[in-house]
Amino acid sequence: MDKLKVLIVDDEPPICNMVQRFLGMNNYESDSACNGKEALNKIQNGKYDIVLTDIKMPEMDGLTLMKLAKSVKPEIIFVIMSGYGTLDSAIECMKMGALNFIKKPISIVELIATIKKAEELIITRSVPVKMKPYLVHIDKELVISTRDLNSNLEMIVNYLVSELKELGSAKLSVDNMTMGLYEALSNAIEHGNLSLKKEISRENKVDVLDSFIKEKMEKLKLPQFANRKVSIKYLYSPEKFEFHIKDEGDGFDYKEFLKVIDQNIYNDSLNKGLFLIKNVVHEVGFNEKGNEIKLIFYHDKEDK
Repeated sequence: MDKLKVLIVDDEPPICNMVQRFLGMNNYESDSACNGKEALNKIQNGKYDIVLTDIKMPEMDGLTLMKLAKSVKPEIIFVIMSGYGTLDSAIECMKMGALNFIKKPISIVELIATIKKAEELIITRSVPVKMKPYLVHIDKELVISTRDLNSNLEMIVNYLVSELKELGSAKLSVDNMTMGLYEALSNAIEHGNLSLKKEISRENKVDVLDSFIKEKMEKLKLPQFANRKVSIKYLYSPEKFEFHIKDEGDGFDYKEFLKVIDQNIYNDSLNKGLFLIKNVVHEVGFNEKGNEIKLIFYHDKEDK
């Protein structure tokens, strides 16, 4: 696969320079634009895989840029950067097709993780799919250890999406299914079987992300955590795809989570992954313990 090319769009040159420097260090090509108008011209006349854009900019804002760019090149993946990290802006970005949003000041750890997620999505799109013309029903289960799931997360998501996507309708977004599964499985690993906690404030974002990753790597070395299992049940029917993802962790208060989302409260802990899931999956449910999530995608329902 060729190097990914990222277009950074921000009216603050120091931010563009910083992001370009770190992308280069991680083997990504990049270019920059100072506003949406300049970026749109570059997109129309060039080839970019990912656009990393601010929301508030002169001449043309990030949301307008995303709408116009996707009308001509729908395959481009957008990631939003914003110092105005309101839930309303986040929801609007998700509805218009953004992969993720990153609050300023930008965490380089979060930025690179998001770019890698976009790279995985691009790979998923290109996975060859074998047609299964005689298959009218699927009811399968995968059971995999935390260590193996963490090491092969992209492969597992690719496998699930590749096996099912040809059976769905044109209305069903493969990108949304990929994102929903990726976030749900990541939560099963990190917040379920590894029992990791991540509470991030504006002041300690970088330190907490670094310590979170370090603790994750340490726990993956311990058999009592690494050998815990994740069950992935997936079903196909003429009406829907249904996924049940269950970990062996202690669970969580999903009722409190639903209350938080309903009250339009968003923070950078476990809620972020679940917030993303709720905005790309048609229907989400939990078991009473909170260690199993159900994701439903309806074939003939418009995506969120």
